[in-house]
Amino acid sequence: MGKEPRDMFGADDDPFRDPEELAKELYKAINRWLDTRRLGDLVDKIVRLDLLLGLQKATTSSQFLKRLDEAEKQKDSMARYAMDEFFKKEVPEPESVKTIFFESGSTIAYLLGYVARHVRLCCTDDGQKFASRIVTNNMFALTAFADLFERVEPTTGWLTSKYFGFFPFYDIKPESNEGWRHELQKYEELSSTVQECDLIFATCSNFSLLAGPLVGSRANALLKHVLHTARKSSAKVIEMFHFEKLVPVTGGPDTVDVGDQNNVEMILPSEHCSWAFQEPSNIKCADLPEFHAQQETAHHKCLAGEASGRIPVVELGARARQFSVRDPGAQDSWLNWAKGTDILIGLPKGLEKGAAEFLEKEIEGVNQILTKRNVDVEYLSDDILRAVDKGVYHLKTRRR
Repeated sequence: MGKEPRDMFGADDDPFRDPEELAKELYKAINRWLDTRRLGDLVDKIVRLDLLLGLQKATTSSQFLKRLDEAEKQKDSMARYAMDEFFKKEVPEPESVKTIFFESGSTIAYLLGYVARHVRLCCTDDGQKFASRIVTNNMFALTAFADLFERVEPTTGWLTSKYFGFFPFYDIKPESNEGWRHELQKYEELSSTVQECDLIFATCSNFSLLAGPLVGSRANALLKHVLHTARKSSAKVIEMFHFEKLVPVTGGPDTVDVGDQNNVEMILPSEHCSWAFQEPSNIKCADLPEFHAQQETAHHKCLAGEASGRIPVVELGARARQFSVRDPGAQDSWLNWAKGTDILIGLPKGLEKGAAEFLEKEIEGVNQILTKRNVDVEYLSDDILRAVDKGVYHLKTRRR
């Protein structure tokens, strides 16, 4: 037996319910059902026309699908939280006009789905769209938001199946002055676009509270650098990653004790990761409390920028000086740009409390290091009890 109609459409049989409210809910549900049938016809046609062959090949060569499955519950918790605490507050009505950037990556993919569903349910009239402008390097944002927003703009660049994102930079350094000039031009163009954004959703492969985000390629590191440094002062940047991606300062780098004899295995930076910011020159590995050989190695990659040999932004900054262009890499550690960033950390399912307690100690230890070294930045946990209850640790940064 199938579902009863009232269950299928999400309505109940409360006799005292406002008939007009019930009619609106049924109208929305019926349209969702009709939309699903039409979408099925469209997808069937697209498949028969072989318009998904490249995507099909990419799913076999890329690790993106695997990453979508990794830490699924944590990514879902972060997406729900970001949706409620940021998107809905910044865009409370379809008529609200904001410019929003969605970065590529499996973590952001979860958020795209929640935003798309919310917007679709709000747009009950044919032809209605949200007035906000979407800017993105995320390929899936184009399909998720098609015809839901007034403007959906992909950034320029090449498409990589590693992130299913568009990047104006390359993983291999330019070999000619002309190549460097071209990359600098792309950097400036992307910076101008980011300066127009009111809300930026970003993610990373690893994160250090001292050194900032690390990512999986040179091209991604440069794009990450722009998102954090070119934003206007009033913009909100939300950095999202799950707990295991943190490079701990106050504990061992490979496993973290979250209490009750539970250890969480952490994801260490790979040998080929790229760092988005320069070295914070006034903080060294010796500042790390209880550091040992493994921990020093893990954070040395972050603090000294040795994750992939030379730091991309330093290379680009040197070329910018050579060509008398604004230097994007001058005095440019994460700590100089951390102010105003909201950090959402997805907590391990069933271990939320212990992971949150570890993060509180981590924040305390990092703030002590920053105070000792006269760095005018500190980390603050925001609405910690409510956020942890939702599977998320919400961390903010501010100047002292």
